[in-house]
Amino acid sequence: MEDHLVARYQELMKESSRMPLFDLRKLNASLPVPSVPKSSIEVLVMGANDDFIVVISMSS
Repeated sequence: MEDHLVARYQELMKESSRMPLFDLRKLNASLPVPSVPKSSIEVLVMGANDDFIVVISMSS
């Protein structure tokens, strides 16, 4: 990828990374999630060895 494209995407990601995708406190309040009924729909969940969630406090 060309350097100017990398720089452009880095700027776009810098702005969007400040926005939380979901509130982990609200998520934690709804855990554990009950099992879903057996279905004919197949689901593939993928991850990586070093996956992690970054929690940033939004309080001022």
